[in-house]
Amino acid sequence: EEDSQWINLPVVSEDRKKAIKDVRLDHDQQWFEPFWNAILHNYRNATYFDHFEDELYHNIQQAFEFEYLMEFNLYFFERLLRYLEIEIDYELASKVTGYSTFPDETMKNLSADVLYLEHQSKNYQRQTKQAKIALEKHPVYDQSYPGFVEGCSVIDLLLNKGVESFRILEKL
Repeated sequence: EEDSQWINLPVVSEDRKKAIKDVRLDHDQQWFEPFWNAILHNYRNATYFDHFEDELYHNIQQAFEFEYLMEFNLYFFERLLRYLEIEIDYELASKVTGYSTFPDETMKNLSADVLYLEHQSKNYQRQTKQAKIALEKHPVYDQSYPGFVEGCSVIDLLLNKGVESFRILEKL
């Protein structure tokens, strides 16, 4: 992972132990420029960067106005779905009857046996002991740098593969 870089959003310190829906972005820290500069540094040579640059920049500017991290996440999630031409219905786990902060309990309540977890979720959320993990091996695709770094944001896929991203997503 020497060619990868985490891009973090600053959150209000006292919100760190709260549910994600209650975590506020820390606007005392001017994060827009470092966030955008990290994207420029990592993706300006990506095949589809020029195609998405203006809209992505605008989206990040818009997202800078949100108070809550969850608002930021949902805003970007919905835009990425649009860019990738994916139409799905989804529901936030916290809004589902039977939701628990314990994944195994939620899965039992929903009669589910597969769980999709974010790549580094072990660092910030409770893990499952019973579920089959849906994504065991990350599909490989060409990135802007030599080699392959798995676990990157879907922005990585979008900027490197553009309209061909669906071919990678089909492998999941």
